[in-house]
Amino acid sequence: MHFRFGGELPDDHPFLERFRSLVDWSFKFISWLIITATLGVAAQVTKDPWLYGLYFLCHVLLIFFLQAFFSWLFTMKIPGGRSRKEPAAPRRGWWAWMHKARRMLIAIFAFLVWGCFQLGMQQAIGRTVDAIAEFQKTNRK
Repeated sequence: MHFRFGGELPDDHPFLERFRSLVDWSFKFISWLIITATLGVAAQVTKDPWLYGLYFLCHVLLIFFLQAFFSWLFTMKIPGGRSRKEPAAPRRGWWAWMHKARRMLIAIFAFLVWGCFQLGMQQAIGRTVDAIAEFQKTNRK
């Protein structure tokens, strides 16, 4: 990456490879939380069924995003771990049950994290609305 003033940044720095995408997706997720909260407040105020539908759709998308994210995290390969020499055998018996249990654990974990985000979002919305109402009361006096 070249600049006009003569500087040059490396293209293979860990910031570009690892951290930039993590920060980028974190901001995208936070913005989706804000959009969902805004739709929720608008739906409650207007009682519009279309806004409630969008609000529900945003929640479903957030749950799917978290589930895919945690599924991706759980498939992390740790360096120095065992490597298989032979191809994986079909999953039967105990291993099939363990695979299903792992998938259920990921779904439950994603749902719990989503629930914690929702509680935090509702607390933030409630405090913001209370602060705005209090500010308006003090300005009227």
